[in-house]
Formats: sequence, structure tokens, C-alpha cells
Amino acid sequence: MVTKLDESEVNLYQYHNDPDSLYGDMRVVLSQKFFESYDGADYKEISHTYEEIEKSPRLAFWFVLRMIKQPFKELESIISKDAKFAYMYAHEVLKGEFPEGEEAIASSAMESYYYASVVLDKRFEKGEANLMKDRSVIWRRHYCNRFEKELDSCYF
Repeated sequence: MVTKLDESEVNLYQYHNDPDSLYGDMRVVLSQKFFESYDGADYKEISHTYEEIEKSPRLAFWFVLRMIKQPFKELESIISKDAKFAYMYAHEVLKGEFPEGEEAIASSAMESYYYASVVLDKRFEKGEANLMKDRSVIWRRHYCNRFEKELDSCYF
């Protein structure tokens, strides 16, 4: 159980099994709310405040993957704003669909392809319009090859 703290500086080097391998300053400010809400999480690599994490899809994703290690509803709205991290969250954390992140995923041909192929294992219709406009043709070609039998047409 994590000891209740006032909002104060915490030296996280003491929680890491190899502190010499860490880069940067691991003393960070963590709020009381964080410790009360997520008792038992692995705090070995935190290097940002929770307030910073709440503002960045990248930080939110890596925080959930490395620290919480399970789906974390409170940060899903942040993660869902970025195509890359929404896909990675679906693949690495949820291990399945991430409806809240599908709008962002659909905005990227590459992430749409990976989301359809790796996460859904079926067509991702929300992302198809963007895939068919993919100027590099790479992701469209991969997608069409993967789902050829299910698509009405794949034009190049």
C-alpha cells in the first residue's frame, strides 16, 4: 500500500531496482489524488507530474502502459486524441477495440491499417476513406491485399 502523501516532492530513485540506469531527475511532484486512486501501481519510472500526463497523449499512453499496466478510463479521452497512441493503447493495453480513439486512428492511413490488421482482424471502415486517399499508396496497398475479398474495390 502506498503511504498517503501531501502534494510534495518524491524521490523515485528509491523505488527503482537499478537507479544508475535512469536518465534525468526522478524527483517529481505527485498529487495526493494520484496515490489514493492508484494504490499498488508500479511507480518506478514516473518522471512527469500527473498534471503534465493529463495534457499529453504520448505521456498518458506511456504512463498507462508502464505504470498502471491495465486499462485506465481516466486518461482514455487524452490518449484518444492522437492516432498513433490511440492505436498503441488499443493494441498494447486494451488488446482490442478502442471506440473512443477510432476517430483519431481513422485520420491516419498507417494507423488505420494496423488497427484493422492487428487489433480488429477485420476491416476498419471508418479509416477506409483516408486509406484510399493515401498518397504514398503503401498503406492502401497493404490494406487492400489484407482485406481484398471483403472490399468491393481497391483502386490504385
